[in-house]
Amino acid sequence: MNALDLYSKEDVHHWLKYSPKDPQYLKFSPNILAAGFKIVDVYHSFCYGRQSLLFIESKDYGELVFPKDDNISTLSLRANFLLNALAFYNYCIDISWQVSWFFYGDYGRDIIEDNSKFAKASTKCTFDELNYILTLARDIKSRNIYREFFNHKLTVDLREKYNLVKHRGSLHFKGLGIQYENIGIRINGETPKMLTNEVVEVDLLKDQLIKFDIMFKRYFDSLIRGIMPSDYLDNNYTLDDILNFRNSIR
Repeated sequence: MNALDLYSKEDVHHWLKYSPKDPQYLKFSPNILAAGFKIVDVYHSFCYGRQSLLFIESKDYGELVFPKDDNISTLSLRANFLLNALAFYNYCIDISWQVSWFFYGDYGRDIIEDNSKFAKASTKCTFDELNYILTLARDIKSRNIYREFFNHKLTVDLREKYNLVKHRGSLHFKGLGIQYENIGIRINGETPKMLTNEVVEVDLLKDQLIKFDIMFKRYFDSLIRGIMPSDYLDNNYTLDDILNFRNSIR
């Protein structure tokens, strides 16, 4: 599958519908509103990741490649887009945890009125803490969905590559320069090793990310279905909803 096919075969624009608007603010508690808000945060990061994948498949980069049709410059640009996609897809993993984190949190309107409190609450979410919260909430189904996805071989591999770039160094893209593994002098019958970075091929990593895109979309859809109220997307509200909301913010 090509990256372009993802837009028609694995549509994610329905995630944007969870952005809380007037009806949701009138009818739902702050923790549910925050969960809906985080769904949309995932949507934006996911779209940036998918867009970067799409750019890798471009046939003409125009003035971004100089001199024109230079293979090294083209490969470097594709590697750049690939690293962007790798980063944004990994952002999605972290932010997806926060959906359930907020949903099961005990929050008042202060996290809506004070952005700093909302931001601080977001930073407290870790995978271990999320598992603890879901266990307390007895939402074993969501906990298992998170665990299965996070421990999947593909997720682990891409997570390791992302953390390598973020914390320890860089990847070596095959075709962009030469990386020697051993020095050119034989000593005592051996050629001592040199420091190296993990070697990756642009097209192979792109294929991995396309598979991850599909897997993440289905994982996140299952999480949303499992926790968000069935009437959350109902944009109708009544006078009673307005009165109840007014009383709640007094």
